[in-house]
This record gives sequence, structure tokens and C-alpha cells, in this order.
Amino acid sequence: MGNKGITKIRVFSGDNLNEVYKNVATNILEGGENIIFGDIDNQKEAREIFAIMQFHGQALKDILKGKVPRGFGYSKSQVKALMKTFVEEAQNPTGFEYTYPEILRSHPGCDTIMRKAHLYDQIELAYQFLSIDIEDRIKSNRNVGWIGNPGFAFSKDKPCFNWFQLRYMGTRNSLVYWKEIPMVSLRLLFRSHDYGDGVMANASSIGYGFNELVLKPLGAEMSEIIIISASAHVHKLGSQLIEETFGIKY
Repeated sequence: MGNKGITKIRVFSGDNLNEVYKNVATNILEGGENIIFGDIDNQKEAREIFAIMQFHGQALKDILKGKVPRGFGYSKSQVKALMKTFVEEAQNPTGFEYTYPEILRSHPGCDTIMRKAHLYDQIELAYQFLSIDIEDRIKSNRNVGWIGNPGFAFSKDKPCFNWFQLRYMGTRNSLVYWKEIPMVSLRLLFRSHDYGDGVMANASSIGYGFNELVLKPLGAEMSEIIIISASAHVHKLGSQLIEETFGIKY
């Protein structure tokens, strides 16, 4: 029997940024499914898998510093500029609804008790809920937030980043400060994800934003980033750098 209609799911984990990216990029180009996506007026050709990536240790440190792996389309300076912009837009919203910091700061919703429309600051809520989890030492699964909302239902520019979760993961002992440091896992879900030019820029900017705005003020430390990409793809017209770097063919 064939595998038609079955999604190819792959998991990648490690503490070496270059190795994890090489493995996922190679897997997409050599074993991914050829797809046409977008819409009838703007069709795009790509090759995809369903990818789950976990970064920890040195790889996580590199991501939070804006370092990029070999074969990725953005430079370190470009990624660091995106990291800075993420925090600036979160601290000083301009009202442009599409950027991730803007949506996180002003997410439309409905108060379930008062039944009234309301804008939710999900970064502030994430801070409040994480502070409770740290205080109570509870590994809660409830500290989540959303990017997409019904207002994007008919938009051709639906945000690719859809959901996040911050999860308290216990503590580690600090030999420098002689105290326990709360550890936090950041999980990110994307409906569509460009692995040639997008994924690592997203990991660094979003990871840095949550680290600066939520974790550091609570004295917490990020222990890992997990990225779930429902469509981890490389565009046919954007695969050249990956091909040349890793000696593979689309």
C-alpha cells in the first residue's frame, strides 16, 4: 500500500544549530512532497514535510543571540534587526495589525462572562500566568496564546504563526547566584513555514521577544524552543543556497 493522503511527519532535536538545520533542510529537499499552494491567482511550488524541531543547549543560546545556521537565507545582522524590531513593536504598538507583536499585544476576543468585545494583551497575560506557575511550581498547560482570529478568515495574508505555549519546567540550581532558576519551555505552532528564509528568523525574533518581555523579568530561563510547522517547506525558486551549501538537489 502507498502513502497517499498521509502526512510526512519528521522530528529533529539537538544542541547544534547547524546540524539540526542541515538535517531538516536535507530531509525536506530529499524526502519531502512536491506541492502547489497559495491560491489560483498566486500559485507557489515547494517541497514540504510536517516538521517538529527542538532546540536546546548551545543551539538555543545561538538562536537567542541571532546566530544563523549554514545554508539559511538571512544573515545574522538581518536576524538581529528583526529581534530588535519585535521587542520595539511589542513595547510601542503602532496599530498595524499584521505583525506578531502587534497581534500579541492587542488580540481581539470576547469576555466569556460579560459577553463584550475586548482586546487582550497576551504578552502581559503570559507574564501573569507564568508568574503563578513559577510561584506554585505547577507545570500548567494553560499558558497559551493565539495569533490567528476570525478577522483573518478571508485574508490571503493570514499570519503563519498561530499559537504559543509557555510551560514551567521546574528549576535548576545556579552556582553563581546560589538560588534556583525557573526553567521555561517555549512552544510555537506555524500553519505554514518557509524553511529557506523564514524559520530561523522566526525562532530568534519570537524567542528573543518572549525571553526579554516575559522570562527575564521573572528571573526565569528558557530551556528549549520547540517549533511545530504544519507545512515546513522550501520553495522551488528559493532552494539554491540550501542545495549549494549541503550538496543536494531539489
